[in-house]
Amino acid sequence: MINIFIANTHFRVGLRLACMILLISFIVLAPASSVEAQRRKSAFGDDKSKTGDKAKTPNKKSAKPSTQPGARPRPDQRKNKEADKFAPQNISLTVKGEGIQLAATWFPPILEDDKKKRSANKNEPNKEDAEPGKSIAPFILVHDWSRSRTDLLMLGKYLQSQGHAVIVPDLRGHGQSLVVTGATKPLDHTKFKKAEKASALGDIDQCKRFLQEKNNEGIVNIDLLNIVAVGDSSHLAIAWALADWTWEPVAGIKQGKDVKSIILFSPTGKFAGSSLRKLVKDPMISGRSTTPLPMLVIWGGQSEAAEGCDSWLKLLRKFRPEAPEGEDLASRWFKQNLFHFQAPTGMKGYELAGNPSAQQIWAFANDFVSQKVVAYKDQFPWQLRGTKEVLKAREQEE
Repeated sequence: MINIFIANTHFRVGLRLACMILLISFIVLAPASSVEAQRRKSAFGDDKSKTGDKAKTPNKKSAKPSTQPGARPRPDQRKNKEADKFAPQNISLTVKGEGIQLAATWFPPILEDDKKKRSANKNEPNKEDAEPGKSIAPFILVHDWSRSRTDLLMLGKYLQSQGHAVIVPDLRGHGQSLVVTGATKPLDHTKFKKAEKASALGDIDQCKRFLQEKNNEGIVNIDLLNIVAVGDSSHLAIAWALADWTWEPVAGIKQGKDVKSIILFSPTGKFAGSSLRKLVKDPMISGRSTTPLPMLVIWGGQSEAAEGCDSWLKLLRKFRPEAPEGEDLASRWFKQNLFHFQAPTGMKGYELAGNPSAQQIWAFANDFVSQKVVAYKDQFPWQLRGTKEVLKAREQEE
């Protein structure tokens, strides 16, 4: 009997001790659970493990759609809409007179005016930013022959982030530019002869027509145009830039002379019957007897293109001398119109132009355009372009 009493006593003591331990555990752990729940909520959004009347029975009035016809979108929706406006756009252009469907990517300029439309005085527009697009420098990026525009999309995005507008096409017979209206077979650049390769100048020309439309919309200033090319396509870029400078005004309306700089990544010596040594004879390239186009040549010092680029640069230096040694960079930007960047690498041109690890080179290219083109934007004010557009505008004014 005594043993049974002792056993029961021990049992009751043990039970009480267990209850006390559980109670203490609940008191200690409850705040921790609450903290963990808050962490989950902040990291992953609303905590779906909520309980209570509000979680079970949502208010019907608050269950309306986030937007209704005519309703003003929420701030986050407006933000997403603004971001979409500046997102890269895949577009299709029809090459004039040839019916080639040209695939391209358009990087619209991120205009400061969309961020800050008025100055400190809310009643007075900020005149400097009244029409910011009219001071935007556009770029045409031309990929290396036998490559595609995907090589240059990262560079395009970078230039856009620096305040420029960029179009990057797939040259005919490359990438997604394979369709010709009325033709049954796709274009294939590997079967092109010399004349067909040279005809890709029409693709660059079509890109300029697109940019001219953007100019007339006040989104860019076509008179601040820059062209960037890689490898074999350097020949196309130079030839097209020279052709652009042969266009004279018609009825007082500007038609060409829009290219203000050329940037070449690892240009090759010869392509489709063209040679750099022949191209350098043009005064706009050599600088002989005239002011040449500002040019930046970039190549890998340990690459296959190194020897050819170095010898070509020596030819260019004959009439485009470097600033005297000891001059600071600001003086060099002002005095020189030929620059080069010899990277200590064996990368090929399309790698230097398209590899994010080469952003130091991209930054130098951006500085080059900023100092040699954008800095002189006041000398090339925006104007309506295209004979029909200008004449129509004149009729409306009269």
